Amino acid sequence: MASSPLLRLISALAMLMVLSSSYWILGFHPSVVTHAALYLPSSNRDFMTGLDGDPSPRLAQNETLGVASSIYVVSLPRRTDRRATMERLRQALSLTWTYIDAVQPDDLGVINIMNHVRTFRERSQRRHDSPGSDLVDSGRFDWINDSDFDSLPLGAANNSPASSDDLLPLTCATTNLIDGPAFSSSIPAHMVLTTAKIACWYSHLEVIRRIAQSGFTQTSRLRPGLIGPTSLDGSLHGDDVSVILEDDVDMERDIRERLLAVWHLLPREWDIVFLGHCWSNESFHSPVADNSPAQNSTSLRGVSLHPSFAPRCTHAYALTTSGARRLLLHLRHPPFAYSRAFDQALSWLVSSGRLKAFSIVPSVVVQRKIVAGDIDPGARGTGSTWRDHLLNGVF
Repeated sequence: MASSPLLRLISALAMLMVLSSSYWILGFHPSVVTHAALYLPSSNRDFMTGLDGDPSPRLAQNETLGVASSIYVVSLPRRTDRRATMERLRQALSLTWTYIDAVQPDDLGVINIMNHVRTFRERSQRRHDSPGSDLVDSGRFDWINDSDFDSLPLGAANNSPASSDDLLPLTCATTNLIDGPAFSSSIPAHMVLTTAKIACWYSHLEVIRRIAQSGFTQTSRLRPGLIGPTSLDGSLHGDDVSVILEDDVDMERDIRERLLAVWHLLPREWDIVFLGHCWSNESFHSPVADNSPAQNSTSLRGVSLHPSFAPRCTHAYALTTSGARRLLLHLRHPPFAYSRAFDQALSWLVSSGRLKAFSIVPSVVVQRKIVAGDIDPGARGTGSTWRDHLLNGVF
């Protein structure tokens, strides 16, 4: 009789081990399931498992904001302070992402690109009136036809070094102009083409190239048609979605719910969605109408999807694979490549109708701007004066 409590304890432990093993064998991981149920709205919990009962695709996507197959964070390796903060954000929202090392402004490749831009502008200035040139009046350039994009290679651009002299700084071009305005001491900082701006362009370009070249490798595990006309990751016919972040951001705590509330409103084909933006009225165009039975979901959440107007800032945006390819080939077009700040380039491609772009309003990801900026320090050292706010951010 004295051993009876011990036998009962052993029996209970054995039963616990059997139950625990069964949960893991069947693929039910308590921490992951709790995480999924916590962040997905109740109306979307039915989408966590597929027809075969396998929850892994849904759970994996929930770790990438519920609408994407991957998240990339562009970050300078030396900015350990920013990476530490981003880790706090990642853990708070139970996200998974990949850090992409940004290049330094003093990198030899960046210097070579700057010299190449200067040489290209000088040569273009000398020949813009010559017969048969692709340059037209006043130093403007022509884009290649959209039909030609699919035949162009996606490899690295020619960044061969060019001669470097102690000359006046270059300025940022605008619209389809090759050159910027003449430099003077009155030129605002955001219009000066610096190596920091070149480095930012190059760093984002490397991520975009990676997405464009990834193809459609993950389509087999994504089941289309779960939310509106698109799959749960916002894609169609295998066009995966990736999110690119910079390393100085904050997010709404319910960002998954906010994105899922409007993601089904995207058309069958799109290139880019700005999750955050600045220096532009992104509610300028009327919001995309929601005619679905659950149309009150967007109004209740106070978030809407708009055709993009002219968004600046590239701290958070989503790309389809085809959108990444289209964007990459525009960014590598020689007269346009590295001609201005990266966000100025995207803003022009959007406002000129060369990208099928949409913006989430209000922003669900914002720049924190509480530590030193790497591209445009601004008057106070923490970037431009634009400030955006979240309703309930992590920080």
